[in-house]
Amino acid sequence: MIKEVNLYDKSADLQPLKENGVVLLYASLQETPARLRQLFETLSPDEVKRANRYKFPIHHDRFIISRGTLREILSAYTGNTPAEIQFDYEEHGKPHLKQGLSDLPIQFNISDSHDLAVYAFTLNKAIGVDVEWIRDNVMSAELVERFFAKEESMMLQALPLELRQQAFFNGWARKEAFLKAIGKGLSFPLNQFIVTLAPGEPAEILSIQNDKAAAREWQLFELEVMPGYVGALVVRS
Repeated sequence: MIKEVNLYDKSADLQPLKENGVVLLYASLQETPARLRQLFETLSPDEVKRANRYKFPIHHDRFIISRGTLREILSAYTGNTPAEIQFDYEEHGKPHLKQGLSDLPIQFNISDSHDLAVYAFTLNKAIGVDVEWIRDNVMSAELVERFFAKEESMMLQALPLELRQQAFFNGWARKEAFLKAIGKGLSFPLNQFIVTLAPGEPAEILSIQNDKAAAREWQLFELEVMPGYVGALVVRS
């Protein structure tokens, strides 16, 4: 299993996709105006509409960079131009390559937070990735009670105060990555499955709806992306 996260460089060769591996890349969401225009020109009409729905320019630009970069990476893997890449979407919004665009059974997922985007690619396996920018004044007892399982809440309370913030974001990223892997979004309640979250503890899905066997169908990895962020990757075993 490839777990290294590499800086995306459009001029460099990408790692090959393999049945038993995951290629992970990260990219900055800060770009020059010229680069932003270049990426904007690759977007589909529906992506342009989505970008224009953002109220603030910074979020508008980050979306363009995130999706345009995804198109460039998929272009390299499929042989199509970035503008030729087309997506189909699952019921809850998870994108897939449109059928016929590639001979490879490419599965991918993308996440972005603040100034960072993370991309995950594999073959034939359901995959989800999430990255979270650690920030103050987010964790609260109300959020934990609403979205975390009781067992996870107890894990948090057992930790020293100085570790709880990172543990909270660990848990949030791991839960989001799993939901994205199964393609159900928040229609699958976050408190219906349990993940480890303590800093330094191996990342693991412990149970899904009280079923430990179901949890073993998935592999969960902690991503050490860069300072100030936490990340998680989930792949079907």
